Amino acid sequence: MTLEEGCQLRTRTARLACALLVSFSMVVALPAAAAVPPINPKPATGWTVDSPSAIIIDAASGRVLFEKNADERRAPASLTKIMTLTLVFEALRDGKIKYDTPVTASPEACGYGGTQIWLKPGETFKLEDLIKAIAIGSANDAAVAVAEQIGGSIQGFADLMNDKAKQLGMTNTHFANPHGLDQDGHYTTARDMATLARYAVTVPDLLKYTAMWQDYIRDGKSWLVNTNRMVRHYSGCDGLKTGKTNDSGFCVVATAKRDNARYIAVVMGSATSEVRFNDAARLLNTAFSLFKAVPVAHKGDVIRPVPVRRGRAEEVQAVVPEDFVVTVERGAEKGLEQTITLADQLFAPVAAGQKIGEIVVKLKGQEIARAPVVAAQAVPKLSVFASIWRSVRSILSIYR
Repeated sequence: MTLEEGCQLRTRTARLACALLVSFSMVVALPAAAAVPPINPKPATGWTVDSPSAIIIDAASGRVLFEKNADERRAPASLTKIMTLTLVFEALRDGKIKYDTPVTASPEACGYGGTQIWLKPGETFKLEDLIKAIAIGSANDAAVAVAEQIGGSIQGFADLMNDKAKQLGMTNTHFANPHGLDQDGHYTTARDMATLARYAVTVPDLLKYTAMWQDYIRDGKSWLVNTNRMVRHYSGCDGLKTGKTNDSGFCVVATAKRDNARYIAVVMGSATSEVRFNDAARLLNTAFSLFKAVPVAHKGDVIRPVPVRRGRAEEVQAVVPEDFVVTVERGAEKGLEQTITLADQLFAPVAAGQKIGEIVVKLKGQEIARAPVVAAQAVPKLSVFASIWRSVRSILSIYR
């Protein structure tokens, strides 16, 4: 890996001289952020990239806005860590691990080349510190330590990665490790990376860490600076990851949100770091310039009640589970048509969050997006006695 992709962890005393970083055995030095040329801020007037493989999608709908050789298999380098972080934050969400879970570095996790935080066998960190080392500093040894904690071994974690890739429909991807160093059988495509990133941005707290420009671990002795300088220099960017190996070239998956719109740009195989960042910025600029995100419904919006038969409640509210936003070319929003379809009635039991209808949005008669409508709460099934009593009450009410 290049020095730019090197782990940007620095001791406080080493900030004035990069050479001292190596002697202190803390991290590989990186040029100061202020010395890096700014990302081209000019809005693009069309879809053009210099990199050999790229794609940009609308995060809400998954709509592909532009692609170039998006299905070519390529080495993913540290873009791999998007999947690593996804599995980590899923485990946190599901209560399998906690941010303060102690993670002890095994001999296997130590000594990886490229970006690293120079873990020593037996050294113990809180999980959150290793998450920062991965998300901000792209540390390979930290990725392995966390992978072993969750998957039991590198291979065990790689199996989890591939299972998740299959679930997400990443049909042209195979992971062999959690760090992204070049290895036979470790490959992906720009399209599959966009698919992964679209899911990753929805995983709780993941973007919180990929959006961090800098932080500290080891009680403030090691300084982390994000390898993805777009999070500082591109408006609205809050992730996700950079990558660089001999096989991959320079890569980046970048996402940015402005107003209601979020786009995800993937650039792979770039000749230089500047090319990857400028290509990603150009794709995002063009998307924000040409397209508009139109809110259709908001999370929690109530549609109407739906009757429930044989349930403890006689109806359940139909609600929108998540914000529903569609992306259209600017000026086309006036042609949007919305249709809501709900079940005529339901039979208990009904589960909370159960799909009971959907919203379909069309533009000039052509469907462009759809979203589910769900039950706001659970409705258990009535017992036999309660069902009989309800029927009796109904009959008696007729003769009142």
